[in-house]
Amino acid sequence: MIDLIKKIDSSLEYINILGPSSELVYKIKKDGLIYVLKFSRAWAKEIINENEPEILELAKDTKGITHLVRRYKDFKNYKNILLKEYYEGFRVKKIKDRKIQDKLKNTVNNLHFLGIARLDLEDYNIVLSLDKKDVCIVDVGHGILKRQVSLSKFEKLKRMDFRDLEENIFC
Repeated sequence: MIDLIKKIDSSLEYINILGPSSELVYKIKKDGLIYVLKFSRAWAKEIINENEPEILELAKDTKGITHLVRRYKDFKNYKNILLKEYYEGFRVKKIKDRKIQDKLKNTVNNLHFLGIARLDLEDYNIVLSLDKKDVCIVDVGHGILKRQVSLSKFEKLKRMDFRDLEENIFC
């Protein structure tokens, strides 16, 4: 995989794979800074949703998510090759702090306002900052755009996002 990363961009330095189930998500270094390189196989849409580049563009000014730095051209059997910000911190288990909960709710509300829902709000997609004063959604790749579903379905997806926060993230 290191050879593939170098073929995508020779200035990228492999650091490590991110997570046991993230076979196509890597922590890398470019120009002395840490980033995430994420891509999917052309035959496997479930790794990176087709919507992720558009979602990241729509949400480019949204606080509380990792943003797109660069989108690379598709390469061989790989597509949606994305260089994203890396957010240093801890994967959340449960969030008790009301201020942090409110920050996360605000981020979700802002994404919903932009027409993005079904955010896959699980502990492995949310990172608490090292000082435990901030929080970030690090993966919006499974999001659905409002234009892709009926209004009633979109409203249901929004409610599901908040249910996921309550059940999976908040204490």
